[in-house]
Amino acid sequence: MPAELNCSLLPHPTSPATPGESLEVTLRPDGQGGLQLHYLLKGAFANWQLPSGNLDPKRLWAATCFELFVGSPGSSLYREFNFSPTGQWMRFDFSDYRQHSGSGRGPAPALHWEQSPDALSLWVFLPAATLPPGPRQLGITAVVLNAAGQPAYWALAHPTPRPDFHHRGGWTINL
Repeated sequence: MPAELNCSLLPHPTSPATPGESLEVTLRPDGQGGLQLHYLLKGAFANWQLPSGNLDPKRLWAATCFELFVGSPGSSLYREFNFSPTGQWMRFDFSDYRQHSGSGRGPAPALHWEQSPDALSLWVFLPAATLPPGPRQLGITAVVLNAAGQPAYWALAHPTPRPDFHHRGGWTINL
């Protein structure tokens, strides 16, 4: 993998359309097993519904939230990370497809959010201790609620007729 990988996320075909909106992610391995990501959502800020105040950490994905899925090729185990504009985050562990095996926080990722009238940015650093060791398969995703509260589901790929971030067919980055 190059030192830096730039990706464009795509809205699921069933997601409400918002003309001019885009979601780009830059991924950088840190050379010591950790990952740096930069999510950049562009569009009219007035079109988005952002959470405020503290949310139930186990339901961050129910509001506007940037996400990362990490598994190891050949293993059914995987981990999901949710990052909320409130500054909250959560980690979920799975033993198999949608088989929740625990929630954890572990070592905290470093998060930095910025917003402007036409963009929302998140810089995140996940230390190696929060990630599975060895080769990794990644799914980079996001849920963005529009002003009416309707979710748009963004991912690298959408392999199913309905949005499903847990489906490994959408995890298209191998490290």
